[in-house]
Amino acid sequence: MTPRSPAAVFLAAAATVAPAAGQHGAIGGEWREYGGDAGGTKYAPLGQIHRGNVGDLAIRWRWESPDNAIADPDAGLEIVAFEATPLMKGGVLYTSTSFSQAAAVDAATGRQLWVHDPRSYESGRPPNNGFLHRGLAWWTDGETESLYLATGDARLIALDPATGTPRREFGNRGTVDLKAGIRSLNNRSDQYGHTSPPIVVGDVVVVGSSVMDWAPQPEWPPGDVRGYHARTGRLLWTFHTVPRPGQFGYSTWENGSAERVGGANVWPPMTADLELGTVYLPVSAPSNHFYGGHRKGDNLFANSIVCLDARTGRRVWHYQIVHHDIWDFDLPSPPNLVDITVGGREIPAVAQVTKQGWVFVFDRRNGRPVWPIHEVPVPQSSVPGERTALTQPRPTKPPPFDRLGIAPEDLDDGADEVLADLDWGPIYTPLSTRGAVIYPGLGGGANWGGAAFDPTRSRLYVPVQGVVPFWIRLYQTAISGYYLYDSGILWASGNRYLLKPPWGHVTAYDLDRGEILWQRANDGVNGYAGTPALVATQDLLFYANRSRSSLTVLDPADGDVLRTIPLPAPASGGPMSYTVDGRQYVVVAVGAGSSDAELVALSLAGDLPEQHPGTLGFSPPSVTAREADGEVTLSVVRAGGSDGAVAVSVQTAGGTATAGTDYEPIARTLAWSHGDSADRRFALRLHEDGFGEGTETIELELHDTLGGAALGERRMVVTVEDEPDAPTEPIEKCVPDTTTLCLNAGRFRVRTRFATAAGEDGTLATGTHLTGDTGYFTFFDPANVEIVLKVLDACSQYGRYWLYATGLTDLEVELEVADPVTQRRHVITSPLGEAFQPVADNQAFACE
Repeated sequence: MTPRSPAAVFLAAAATVAPAAGQHGAIGGEWREYGGDAGGTKYAPLGQIHRGNVGDLAIRWRWESPDNAIADPDAGLEIVAFEATPLMKGGVLYTSTSFSQAAAVDAATGRQLWVHDPRSYESGRPPNNGFLHRGLAWWTDGETESLYLATGDARLIALDPATGTPRREFGNRGTVDLKAGIRSLNNRSDQYGHTSPPIVVGDVVVVGSSVMDWAPQPEWPPGDVRGYHARTGRLLWTFHTVPRPGQFGYSTWENGSAERVGGANVWPPMTADLELGTVYLPVSAPSNHFYGGHRKGDNLFANSIVCLDARTGRRVWHYQIVHHDIWDFDLPSPPNLVDITVGGREIPAVAQVTKQGWVFVFDRRNGRPVWPIHEVPVPQSSVPGERTALTQPRPTKPPPFDRLGIAPEDLDDGADEVLADLDWGPIYTPLSTRGAVIYPGLGGGANWGGAAFDPTRSRLYVPVQGVVPFWIRLYQTAISGYYLYDSGILWASGNRYLLKPPWGHVTAYDLDRGEILWQRANDGVNGYAGTPALVATQDLLFYANRSRSSLTVLDPADGDVLRTIPLPAPASGGPMSYTVDGRQYVVVAVGAGSSDAELVALSLAGDLPEQHPGTLGFSPPSVTAREADGEVTLSVVRAGGSDGAVAVSVQTAGGTATAGTDYEPIARTLAWSHGDSADRRFALRLHEDGFGEGTETIELELHDTLGGAALGERRMVVTVEDEPDAPTEPIEKCVPDTTTLCLNAGRFRVRTRFATAAGEDGTLATGTHLTGDTGYFTFFDPANVEIVLKVLDACSQYGRYWLYATGLTDLEVELEVADPVTQRRHVITSPLGEAFQPVADNQAFACE
């Protein structure tokens, strides 16, 4: 058994991180990301459709998927489900289809604008559930826009949103082969592919994968996560979810099994904090999902939420939610990025819903649990060769949203007879050759539909799959020491549910308190099982479930069913909402099995009153600040109306001050909900650079309004006053000695001073080079390492030198990094009696 710390959180580097961006839902009436925003809130701040008029909601248009003309079940071309959630930008919907086609549709009328067919279906059936797909990703650098489609046959295709034609400068004439570099592939189409959209962070397209769960042999492809350049398709980095020799986590796969075993892929959609530049991976189980005798150990990073630096693929932190999974308890859904207030403390958090029925909540900057998580003993396996984990993590808050296994009091009439020859009981009951019951079942609990978060109320809404217990029976294969399985769904006689109601429900949490607000059956009575998804708006929840041809409207205050709207086919995709020309729409994908696949759009019937979205502008248009203030608060106002959701982009745009040296540049979006006219305030951070430069200016501008708002005062000037310094001694070329480090080909001079509580002043600490860009300082004794730092040359990729430093001391410290090329100094101080705080500055020095 691999020892683990009680917290089980691992940080990849000791570096301070800037405050995270707030997650506020889809902006400006659009829907640019799979989950509405990059944080996956699935929240549309729209209020035109509300409790008072939901009875007037009607189907506005229907769009037929081009898959319907291709489908031929007798030839193996069956639309399993139309699971897509479209994007909406600039009045156009962009969607993928079950056969990995991409299409553009007029968002107001449903008129088809273009279709791109990469003929992915000709390669054969994709992994696991077959022909289904969940969506696209969108990117812009401010000039060029692209859509990204990861296909069922493992290709990444970049498309021009205007025409649907491939971007020829991307990869090989618009396409990247996602099978390249993946080990243990065979010629089966259902072994490796893609069903969920990538996510784009900055200029990096991050791609997961779908790997077949039913691995007929121990050697199987791993679920590497990779980052590609958004414009060129060049591979930038690979994160090995099954670590390679020498990498962190390799030791959690005993007997070198990490070099053979696969899975641990990221098949659900991912989420990202665009301001932190981090991406959050919900990692699935290792192969095969029900037996692990050939992969003893905890098996990192399987069943973990993993936070990566999207620029480099470097692991920031991770938390393993299931050790050594043998129940197919994948992390099945996009992690929700949520800003919450717990005990008066604001926390940029991430909430991961699970198949088991728990919500795990972490500080998304560092992975620390918001509420304690305990390692709890679990039953052990008796299958030959298997060695299950002794304990599994269990959060103390929030409470679970589903049953944790099966208890005798849960059984409905006839269940005893069905369960008589099977092992069943609490969650994590081990599998057996006799046969055992998994509950929640293979679909959860929660599944790919995930949860929705209302940031205005700090409420998390979790649609639950419902009562679908599975039986699994292991059997020995011809491969020595390797077991596979038979499986099925358990029903009572007459195809009745095995357990007592509710048979499907929605749970609402107050995430500030970590408490359940309400749980209601999804039909308002006993509920029904099926794959669910929902979207939250200002006043309503729109709930879709694949087992019903309807869209259910729920009251977010208590879960009451306000209306059930008939649809032409089963509601198979995640619903979304947007506005075009002042009208709010709700769109959901329908179609599964024999029914046609369509997008169905609903809106209020009849004409709408005149809309007044208002005007957005800086107020006041000019301010004065002192460099020593450290930051200045600026504001943008909404005046003249508050109809609809609106947004505007704000960015720094010149002036006499130097971006990165004199101030931290800004590029962000400010958003308002329907009916919201409060000022939006944000901070411009000023740097004290050690030079007295007199008066300088920083200019900001507003652009790209959304939601129909007009632009008022679009430019602002910040005047920064700084007292001129007395002339300082010029920085000479670095000359190394016992107290001076010369890093990066001798360009940077580094010295450290320290002082003790008794006033003992060691003047200059002793320095030692480790590499060309890294060194350390010792105090008092050559063996007493106290300060470690690196000046990293990131000029070729990012146009700056980066500075990293950390300390193991609480003495008074002054660390100076001086650059004779730019005549700039970075002085880092740490007060006496306080631990030296790590520094990570990616704007430290200009390259020239």
